[in-house]
Amino acid sequence: MDYPKEILDFIEFDEENYICYLHRTNSEEVANLILNNGFEYAEAILKTTDVLVSDIVVLRYLHNIRKEYGKFCIIICISNTIYDKYLQELKKISREQEISVEEILSEKEARFDEERDQWIFTLSLQFIKGYFNEETFKLVKNSNFDPFYDSNKFSENIERLDLLR
Repeated sequence: MDYPKEILDFIEFDEENYICYLHRTNSEEVANLILNNGFEYAEAILKTTDVLVSDIVVLRYLHNIRKEYGKFCIIICISNTIYDKYLQELKKISREQEISVEEILSEKEARFDEERDQWIFTLSLQFIKGYFNEETFKLVKNSNFDPFYDSNKFSENIERLDLLR
């Protein structure tokens, strides 16, 4: 798979400053829901995403092994500044990595899905850079995208966790 320059420029390959994920879906409707409402996932973000690294060979590999999950590729991007800030806050309340930083970066409360027996988290929509169609290379950008977004709710999530300990 050869990606046009516009798509490669859109995908953030600056690992020193950002952590970025790729999630796929078959439906443009679902891609738009993620763009407008944030990324909802169960248990761990890495169950349904891949971390992007600055290697086109890895991007091609991910295309080959994940294409069955859909042609709409959602790019999620968090600045290392925000990620590291909340990682340090989590370390203050727990030496064990029981909770991932991504679980904190939500303005919606986590909910327990009894049917699936899993916690559901929603990563804030500001971390959704946008998506592209891997067949047509149509690109849809999120006008609310801000990888440095920092909400008071994130600190409240940490405080709530600290109280539970």
